[in-house]
Amino acid sequence: MEVDRRYIAQKAEQYLKQTGIGDVAYYGPEAEFFIFDSVEFGNTGNSSFWRVESEEGWWNREFTSSGYKIPNKRGYFPAPPLDKTHDLRAEMVTIMSKYMGITVELHHHEVATAGQAEIDIRYDSLVKQADNLFKYKYTVRQVAAKYGKFATFMPKSLTKRQR
Repeated sequence: MEVDRRYIAQKAEQYLKQTGIGDVAYYGPEAEFFIFDSVEFGNTGNSSFWRVESEEGWWNREFTSSGYKIPNKRGYFPAPPLDKTHDLRAEMVTIMSKYMGITVELHHHEVATAGQAEIDIRYDSLVKQADNLFKYKYTVRQVAAKYGKFATFMPKSLTKRQR
C-alpha cells in the first residue's frame, strides 16, 4: 500500500489534519487537451514520428469545405463555426455533470488551433479531485472516440509554426 498513490493522498490529507496545518486543502487542476481527427505514430531503429490531423488545423488544406480556420495561437474562445469541437465538449460536460457527479464550471476552446480544449471543474480535496480527474479523462477520451476522434492530454502535441 505504500506505493499506492491514492493511499499516499489519503495519508497526506490525514497528516494535514493531524498536524493542525489545516482542515482541508483544495485542488483545481486545469486539464487541457486536444481533440484530433487522426493520430499516427511510429518508431523504428533509426527514426520516430508522430502526425496529427484536425479539421481546425491552420496547416490543413484537406478539410476546406467549411472555409473556416483558426489561425495559429489565436484559438482562445472562438465561436462556432470556427470552434468545431463545441458540441463534443458540451456532451463531455453533460456526462461529467449528470453521470459522474463532477461539478463543471465551464468549457471553451483554448489558444491553440486544432481542437485544443479546456473543461474546468470545481476544486475539491486531494483524493476527491484525483478521482474526479480520472473520471474526467476517461469521459473526454470516450466521447471523442464515440465520434471517431482522438483526445490526448499530451503536452505540446503541436510544434511552433514554421515561418
